[in-house]
Amino acid sequence: MAGGSAGGTTDGGRLPDGGVDCAAAPLDPVLGTLVVAAGANVVGSAPLPAGVAVPGFHQGVLYGIDTTGSLRRLGTFPTLTLGPPLATVVRPVDGGTVSQGGYLVSNGVSLLTGYTTFPEVGAEVVVLQPEDGGAQFINAPGNYTAVGLTDGGAFVVNGKGLGTATGDGLFGLRGLQSAVLASFPDPFAGSGFTALTTSNVLVVGNFRADFTNVVRAVPPAQYGGPLNTGMSFTYSMAMAPIVAEGGNLRDVAAAGDAAYVLRGSFGAKATALERVPVTLSGATAMVGAPTNLVTNPVACTDITGVISDRTTLYLTVTDRLGRRLVAITP
Repeated sequence: MAGGSAGGTTDGGRLPDGGVDCAAAPLDPVLGTLVVAAGANVVGSAPLPAGVAVPGFHQGVLYGIDTTGSLRRLGTFPTLTLGPPLATVVRPVDGGTVSQGGYLVSNGVSLLTGYTTFPEVGAEVVVLQPEDGGAQFINAPGNYTAVGLTDGGAFVVNGKGLGTATGDGLFGLRGLQSAVLASFPDPFAGSGFTALTTSNVLVVGNFRADFTNVVRAVPPAQYGGPLNTGMSFTYSMAMAPIVAEGGNLRDVAAAGDAAYVLRGSFGAKATALERVPVTLSGATAMVGAPTNLVTNPVACTDITGVISDRTTLYLTVTDRLGRRLVAITP
């Protein structure tokens, strides 16, 4: 499977390669030891309430999946508190050893998350209604990431199947109706990352057979019609340029007209967060040169994941000051 938000230690410690004592190194209260590129605006930070494993935005409000598998309302950034359980995101029959998906996404109407059982004898995505606690489960083997399309009220799931649709690639979900949307053009080894720009360019990819990830920009002209009709499409490679690739992709998000690619070796702290412009020229997606938005030169602070509310980027940051969200408008 593709890499996600795994990270190193959460409380610092002495780094043998850099000779830095992270228990004593000075930390900025917001950024820790991270360095943000000139011109980026650090809006602020907020501690993540204890027990929140997966945060995500819905209608401007932050929600979270806690370590017990419950959906909770956290509030409006930067004032976050752990609300009461709203819904259970794991079917009782699947209780036991469950791997919670690292995503919680909104299509403007509902929330979506997913999980797999271990050993993998089952996997589900669950459509959540935070207003009344509704939860509808759909079979989804290999679900790894997903994104909501707020313009059309649909979801796109990156995995190995959804409902009665099977395959390796992208699956469209509108209401409870699912269909194969696209198969990946690269030699496939596992599902990968999924995000959406404000111009509705899908930033999607897969884990390849050579143990690297690739992420491409797919314009709405390619996927919009098939998503609405329940049909599938084949990537036009000329219209779906590569956004990022390599063996060290940790997470991908999109905010505004850019993708954000978190890089770092697994088992170690993230090294950098790249900003990659993704725009539309007519019906074709255009990808610009990547630049480092955040670097981690001292590595006493880790970025364990990236999410967005479509316009603002949020980093999940952890160090000896605790686990928090940091908001950046690049």
